[in-house]
Amino acid sequence: MAWYTIRRDCCGAVQRVQIYGPRDTRQARANRSEMRPCQTCRRERRAVDAEQAAQQAAGQAELDGLPTLTGTDRQVAWALVLRDNTITKVLSLATAPGATPAHLDWLLDRICARTDAAWWIDHRAGLPRDDHCWTALRASLTDEQKAEFAALGKESRP
Repeated sequence: MAWYTIRRDCCGAVQRVQIYGPRDTRQARANRSEMRPCQTCRRERRAVDAEQAAQQAAGQAELDGLPTLTGTDRQVAWALVLRDNTITKVLSLATAPGATPAHLDWLLDRICARTDAAWWIDHRAGLPRDDHCWTALRASLTDEQKAEFAALGKESRP
């Protein structure tokens, strides 16, 4: 174990880091550490990426005429991205076997009915994230909603 003073390439910050391991590999690890962004730069980059994603989702929601979400600014920004991703996945269901426009309209109506940002955040684990989102949708529907959906002619799905 040894202490090394490194200068980060991202911002020029000087940091003292402790590196473990054999002596012949420690200097190489210190050199690699210099090339990686520091924690502050990573945090700033993540914040910028999240802000850009929220602005893009807000612009798309405005274009689509979706209702505004309620909550704190941070909740709304995060929920806009979650809702946008969910709508994208639901629209990809149009190519699923047996999907009809009535089913997609029904799902989109349910999505638009949720205007509380906290709901989107609290239920993010159950939102459709991949091409198998029928399973995720089935788990999130109540018995009444399942019956209503089945009445549209898709009994084998949610």
